[in-house]
Amino acid sequence: MKNHKMLGIASILLAAGMIAPVILVLTLKEGREYIKKDWDDILRVTFVCPISSGDEYWKAAFQGMQDAAEEIGNIDVNMVGPEKIDSEWIGAFDTAIAARVQGIISTGTSEKVETKISEAARENIPVVLIDTDIPDSDRICYIGLDNFRLGSDGGEFIARQTGGKAQIAVISLGEQALNFIDRTKGLQSVVEQYPEMEIVVSEIAGNSLEAAKTAAQILEEYPQVDTFFCIDGTTPKGVAQKIKELKLENEILCLGLSSDTEILERIEDGSLDATIDLQPYAMGYQAVKNLDAYHRGEQPEEIVIPDTILVTEENVQEFQRKKDTKM
Repeated sequence: MKNHKMLGIASILLAAGMIAPVILVLTLKEGREYIKKDWDDILRVTFVCPISSGDEYWKAAFQGMQDAAEEIGNIDVNMVGPEKIDSEWIGAFDTAIAARVQGIISTGTSEKVETKISEAARENIPVVLIDTDIPDSDRICYIGLDNFRLGSDGGEFIARQTGGKAQIAVISLGEQALNFIDRTKGLQSVVEQYPEMEIVVSEIAGNSLEAAKTAAQILEEYPQVDTFFCIDGTTPKGVAQKIKELKLENEILCLGLSSDTEILERIEDGSLDATIDLQPYAMGYQAVKNLDAYHRGEQPEEIVIPDTILVTEENVQEFQRKKDTKM
């Protein structure tokens, strides 16, 4: 049986505009020089996204970019990427580079992204990474998650809720994504501190429907499992749905990530115990602010990690109200 005493986490949203005198040559890490382009009145920025429609996480990030662009006034932001999750989504970088935009925002969830960042750098196009970093790449800065810490935070939450006694199933959208790998390592680092906590099984599910089926299979094959940690924003929906169907809300602890509408609804109905909001809006907002600062001659802070928010039944309604006013 799980302990329903939940702990909320306060957050500080990022918001900082940076202005500096314009210079023509900017020298960044490792001596690479980026030449400021003649972008006239409009700075064209492209968001290269793993999925361009239907995903509320990336939609929130793009909304943050648009709001920052509107505040600044001379920036136009567009989004390119496949309509569905596709391993070849990084090919959309080619579209942005060919268009000779003045900035690219993307995520480092694939090692192949590093090559595309280098190609953009050779064309003097600065790249800002959000969500997942590639530290040794030519990106000018990173705004996003410490995915190892995110996994360890999830592990600590599980430890608190279960008294350090948990048989955990991990479900993700893909084992090769760098962010999922780091999140699992972070969880494992906490599990190793508790003799009665164990990761029993790790499975992959391509969407929420598959996640529901996977959860059912896990509960049948591993009846000792009493905790699910879904380390993305899609699989928690399916797992929570299956928990509700099986009427196991009071028996199974379920933790997810992200904060789209359905996930918040699952928290309200008790099938999902908590989720960690990843602040995609703040990431997108600050990414555009940093590109604007870069083009005005200021070197942005290289790494910015927004605070995350733990959303539970205790604060979900307040969180939803704040989210609605922002979006």
